[in-house]
Amino acid sequence: MRVVEVKWQDAWIDTDDMTLSKAKKLKPVIRSTVGYLVNDCEDWVVLSTDKFEKGKEISAPMVIPKGMILEYHEYEEST
Repeated sequence: MRVVEVKWQDAWIDTDDMTLSKAKKLKPVIRSTVGYLVNDCEDWVVLSTDKFEKGKEISAPMVIPKGMILEYHEYEEST
C-alpha cells in the first residue's frame, strides 16, 4: 500500500455562545493526515493508520471526502 499525506478541511463545533458577526467569521479546521492509502475513488479517499503484515487487514480506517481535500501528496516507496 502507498503512503500518502492529505491536507484537508475538517468540520468542528464550539459550545460557547458568540455573536452572529463572530460566528460568520468561523472557518474549517485545516488538518494534515498521513496514512496507508486503502482506496482512492472519485468522491473520497480511505486511509489507514496501520496494516497487518499477515493477512489483508488494516486498522483505524478514515474516509475523507474529496471536496474537503486541499492537497494530496504520495510518498515514494523506500526499498
